Amino acid sequence: LASWPAGDWVKAWELAFPRPYHDVVSREAKKNGVPEALVYGVMREESAFDPGAVSHANAYGLMQVIVPTAKMLAKDVGLPYDPASLKRPNVSIALGSRGLSRLKRDFASNPVLAIPGYNAGPGRPRRWLRERPNQDFDVWVELIPFNETRRYTKRVLAARAAYARMRPVLT
Repeated sequence: LASWPAGDWVKAWELAFPRPYHDVVSREAKKNGVPEALVYGVMREESAFDPGAVSHANAYGLMQVIVPTAKMLAKDVGLPYDPASLKRPNVSIALGSRGLSRLKRDFASNPVLAIPGYNAGPGRPRRWLRERPNQDFDVWVELIPFNETRRYTKRVLAARAAYARMRPVLT
């Protein structure tokens, strides 16, 4: 398993787990101190890599950021945060990575909580953590009371693990 995926399976994994916008993802992940695998896992789940994606909650772009959150994240870095700009990969990835970084910092004792925090907002995982402080993480995830956030968390965790196992992108 040290070299998995290998052989003929490499192409199948690259099809199942594409890594578009790699230069932007690599730059923003490094700048914000988040793993590329996490950025790709979130992007895959949020938009299926469609830069023009718009959700029912008016979240935009690859990382599905809503305008109020984008405005807060863009404040110190001078990025635009209007809906059209959020559909631009470089803006969406920069703001989404910045948001993940903040969540990772907020949940420093358990950074994987950034995942449900990205989907449901940081207040909900904090409350669930207070309600179940000693619960094993895998059981804790199964007890997330929102189906969407529970499924989202599991899918992003699985995608993050797959991306982390893949060979580096050659540029």
